[in-house]
Amino acid sequence: MARVEFQAPIPMAVLTTGALAIANDAVVYSESWVLIRRNFFGVEVQFSSDTDVNVKIELEQSNIRPEVQGSFSSNFVVGIDPIGTVTDENVNIFPVAPIVSVYARFKLTGLNTGSASNSATTVLERANWVEAEA
Repeated sequence: MARVEFQAPIPMAVLTTGALAIANDAVVYSESWVLIRRNFFGVEVQFSSDTDVNVKIELEQSNIRPEVQGSFSSNFVVGIDPIGTVTDENVNIFPVAPIVSVYARFKLTGLNTGSASNSATTVLERANWVEAEA
């Protein structure tokens, strides 16, 4: 069987900075995307900030498209363990094992731990979803 790969930028609500901002201990949601349902999954993210970066990344999933992209929806739930926590401005790649559903999106939570807190300049600059089939 030929190897099939799918990579797409995750849609992000574009703010005045051109990226998704996660200030202090805010909870921010990306726009949703459709899961293609290959065998293997990965996420690539990169944050930037004038201060510290400390963001927890979770994958929310649903079978119902949100009425308003980028905002809370009771139809979306976190069905797996957090993808990870990013505390730097490097490119980070994480493996993901989503549950079977139609839609996915990021839930990003700023972790204000005293020594490391996100300023209004902390933004998600890059986010890619990769699916591969062996």
